[in-house]
Amino acid sequence: MIKLVPHSLREGALALGAPQWRVTLGVVVPAAASGIATRAMLAIARISGETAPLLFTAIAVVFFSYYLDQPIASLTVPIIITTRFRRTTNGTRRRGPRRLF
Repeated sequence: MIKLVPHSLREGALALGAPQWRVTLGVVVPAAASGIATRAMLAIARISGETAPLLFTAIAVVFFSYYLDQPIASLTVPIIITTRFRRTTNGTRRRGPRRLF
C-alpha cells in the first residue's frame, strides 16, 4: 500500500525541505492509512476463517491430550459412525444414509 502512494506527494514534501523520515511519517503513512487498515482487517478475517474449523473440531474431541506422542480422537470418527449406522423407526439398524425418494 505504501508503494501505491503517488511519487508527486513524496517529491512535493521533499521539495519543501522535509527530511525523508518526516515525509514517510507525515505524508506517506497517512495517505496509505486506509489501505493499511483494510489489509489488517482482511488478515484478521482470514486468520479467524482458517482457525474456526480447527476450533470446531477441537471442541468436539472427547479424548484430548497435551502430549504430542499420544493419540488424539478426531471428529470424523463420530460423524462416520452416526451416518453409517442409523436406527430406523422400528428399532432395527439400517446401514447407509437415508434415501430421498
